[in-house]
Amino acid sequence: MSYFSPYKKTISEFPYKTSQFIDNVFKYDKFRTTDGITHKYLHEIIKTMGKLFDNAKNMPKDIPLLLIHSKDDGICNYKGSQSYFDKIDVPGKELYIVEGLNHSTTLESGNEDVLQKVMDWINSRNKDANETKKEKEDAKKAKDKSK
Repeated sequence: MSYFSPYKKTISEFPYKTSQFIDNVFKYDKFRTTDGITHKYLHEIIKTMGKLFDNAKNMPKDIPLLLIHSKDDGICNYKGSQSYFDKIDVPGKELYIVEGLNHSTTLESGNEDVLQKVMDWINSRNKDANETKKEKEDAKKAKDKSK
């Protein structure tokens, strides 16, 4: 379809209910279209997801990963995130599944647990980085002392 009618529009509104807050965010977002999604856009999304899965094994091992998905997402099934998570071989990867939120988990009311999870995860990365830095400094001091 994207080849024969790349600019033909599909649905113009998402088939799920959003909160008033998200409706307002969408309303004032100058980059958001309200006249539908094109076949080409859908094709590119699907193609990108395929490449993401195909290249999961190439993900750098030194980059931490936190995936957050809601079981109640009306656009993307959370099992896709679970499948992607399972394919990735990254130490310390983490998948956080929530319930009761839709697709925009960080924007919806009731997102406090999600935001707290993100902050805690970032703080733990900082703590890990500081501990590694201290270990390197201690090793350097010990090496300098032995000279």
